[in-house]
Amino acid sequence: MLPKTPTPLTSDESAFIHVKAGESLKENLAFIRNDSKDHSIHLNIIVEEEATLELIETYGGNGSYTTNVEMDIFLHRNAVLKHLKNQNESQECVHNNIVSIHQDKSSSYSSLLINKGSKNSHYNVRSILQGEFSTCTFKGINILKEKQKAKATIAIEHQVPNCESFQFYRSVLDDWSVGSFEGRVHVFKEGQKTFARQMSNALLLSPTATMFTRPELEIYADDVECNHGATTGQLDQEQLFYLRSRGIPENVAKNLLIEAFISEMFEGFEDAKL
Repeated sequence: MLPKTPTPLTSDESAFIHVKAGESLKENLAFIRNDSKDHSIHLNIIVEEEATLELIETYGGNGSYTTNVEMDIFLHRNAVLKHLKNQNESQECVHNNIVSIHQDKSSSYSSLLINKGSKNSHYNVRSILQGEFSTCTFKGINILKEKQKAKATIAIEHQVPNCESFQFYRSVLDDWSVGSFEGRVHVFKEGQKTFARQMSNALLLSPTATMFTRPELEIYADDVECNHGATTGQLDQEQLFYLRSRGIPENVAKNLLIEAFISEMFEGFEDAKL
């Protein structure tokens, strides 16, 4: 059973969002740091039956500090959550995010993570599809430079039949930056008719940039459709030459190709900005 009311948490900062049955809510949470102190943030979110929540998280700041975020999400029957996270904190910051999601029957969760900030970040998700016909989508964009590091670890559990999950990540890495994507889909024996997609694409703008990708499928059902893939490459030199031959400066041409590479990720999140 999913809880009906949030349990209060004692923490540095906490937020409780409870959308009651049939209601619709848009919530903006902004965490801007200028004090060089470490912070712990707890977010507890419950969306009841037939309710909808649009959640926007924004992180920014200056100085050297650590941000630890823990989030618990519970979606009841036919609940919908659209979740945008914009992480653009200080280049001296360490950002850790642990997310736990439980979904009931016919619920829908979709998220987009835009990550440009912090010297080191880790996004760790466990998503449990425990209600039939539930769906979840995880999209991520990493824009890294200098010696930034970013890691995304996503584990999705298909515990019941007829559920769908999608993981799509795109990384643009420059200088000595390092990106890492670890995606796992676990289909239980009861998870027949599972449909799962997983893809990581990386664009390396420097010969010293690095991308690590580790996709995993753990399947115990015999009637499923699951696949994964990964690509890592550089800017297409023919496309770059074509744009430059039309009088477009090299830096502008590169930016156009980068925009084209990540633009697809904004589908469903048209209001999001880099």
